[in-house]
Amino acid sequence: VLCLPLGAAAVLGEPLGPLLLTGRAGAAAGLTLIRVFRTADRRIQPRDGFLVVSGAWISVSVFGALPYLLTSGGLGLVDALFESVSGFTTTGSTVIADTSIVPRSVLLWRAMSQWLGGMGIILFTIAILPLLGIGGMQLFKAEVPGPVADKVQPRLAATARTLWGIYVA
Repeated sequence: VLCLPLGAAAVLGEPLGPLLLTGRAGAAAGLTLIRVFRTADRRIQPRDGFLVVSGAWISVSVFGALPYLLTSGGLGLVDALFESVSGFTTTGSTVIADTSIVPRSVLLWRAMSQWLGGMGIILFTIAILPLLGIGGMQLFKAEVPGPVADKVQPRLAATARTLWGIYVA
C-alpha cells in the first residue's frame, strides 16, 4: 500500500526515507512473524481469529503512524498514532493543523489510510488469507459484531473480492 505514496514522493522530489523505512519495518516484522509462527496446521480457531484481528488493528495502526512520525511535519508519537488510527477507523479527525508543512506523499498516505479504513483492514485480510491456505471465517466472526455472521456469498473470500472490486472501481 505504501508503493503509491512512495512513487508520489519520488515524482515530487520529496524524501523517500520515511516511507521506505516504514515499508522495510513492516516487511521485516511480517517476515519475522511468519518464520516464528508458521506451522503445518493452518486451521484457525475462534480465539486465534480474535488474536489475529486485534493484532492486525494494532500493527496497522503502529506501522501506519511511522510516516507521520518520521517526516518533517512535526508530529510526535501520540499525534502520529492518533492520525494513523483516525485514518484506519475513518473517523476523519486530524491533529495536523497546517497541511502545507506535511509532504504531499504523506498526505496521500493519510488519504489512502482513510480509503482502506472505509473497507476495513480485516475484509482485506480475509480476502488474502484463504489464498495462503488459511480460513477466514473465524476472522470474519471476530470482526463482525452480533451473534450471527451471515455470508453475503457462499464463500467469504468471494464476498471480499466482490466488495473490493466494487470499491476499487
